[in-house]
Amino acid sequence: MAKPSKFAHIVYRTRRFEEMTSWYERVFEAKVQYKNPALAFLTYDEEHHRFAFGNLDVLDPAGKGSAGKSDAGVDHVAYTYASLRDLIETYTRLKKLGITPYWPYTPRSNAVTLLQGSRWKPNRVSGRLLCDGRGGQRIHAR
Repeated sequence: MAKPSKFAHIVYRTRRFEEMTSWYERVFEAKVQYKNPALAFLTYDEEHHRFAFGNLDVLDPAGKGSAGKSDAGVDHVAYTYASLRDLIETYTRLKKLGITPYWPYTPRSNAVTLLQGSRWKPNRVSGRLLCDGRGGQRIHAR
C-alpha cells in the first residue's frame, strides 16, 4: 500500500481570523505568504503554505454553515504522495473501499486532499490557487 510521503497542509474555517493567523505565526514562526480579508496562507518551510485560513466573517457573514454542521473548524487536510503511481494506487484502493475520490472539492465538507508533487500559490490578482507549473495531481476524498 502506498503511503503519503509527507503532510502537505491544513485549512481552517474560522471566525477568529486575525487571532488564528497571529497564533500560527508566533507558534510555528510561520511567514504569511498571502493574505487578504478572506484568506491567509502561511508556511514555515519551502512549501507555499502549510496552513490556510478562511475568514468566515467575510466568506459566510450570515453564519448559515451547511446541513447543520458547525461552520468553523477544519476544512481539509492534505497529504503528498511521492509519485503519480502511488497516488493512482491510492485512488484505486480507496474506490474499492467505497471511498469515492472526487473533484471538484466542495468547500463546505471536511475532506482529505491527496497530492502528488504539486506546489500551489494564490494568483496575486484573483486570489485563486494556481499550480506553479511543476505539475502535480490531486485527489479529494470524503
